Amino acid sequence: IVSKKVFTSSSRGGKILPGESTCLQFGYTHTFVGQHRLQLVLQVQHGKWVTLDLLGTTVSGFPRCLATPPHVKNHVFRRMPLGLTLPEEVDGAALPSTRAKLKALEAPVQTYELRNPSQELLNYEVDVTPLDRLKEKSHGASVLTLENPMGKVPPYGTALLKFRFRPVEDRLYHV
Repeated sequence: IVSKKVFTSSSRGGKILPGESTCLQFGYTHTFVGQHRLQLVLQVQHGKWVTLDLLGTTVSGFPRCLATPPHVKNHVFRRMPLGLTLPEEVDGAALPSTRAKLKALEAPVQTYELRNPSQELLNYEVDVTPLDRLKEKSHGASVLTLENPMGKVPPYGTALLKFRFRPVEDRLYHV
């Protein structure tokens, strides 16, 4: 790793007086495929040691994977009132009369973004098993539905997963 200069630094030594600071810059060269690790030890003369663990990974070609927004660890859907319907319930025979159809409020689409950071068209397929389990636990009510569980994301583009959330109880749902 050192001889191939996978990691580089702006400085190999120096002197810092009490109360001063300095900035060190480290670089990583993506020339060799694999995972690379280098431990550096910084020591104050006759004093404490600080260990820096540098880790880098280089993959061959462009990664074929989808990314989600970096700031999102858990997605929370907007609160919805009880009694919303799905589009097929408004249009179909699930509602008994025209009068009921006029009163039905359709659950709005809520989205979740998938990003494709690669230069290739990527296909996606979402496992809807957790949504099916939620439906079973909710006595057959489609609490959370995904309209597009399969699709394509263009190179360097995005696709929106389209969900409809229609709670049947006033509670917090987890999937």
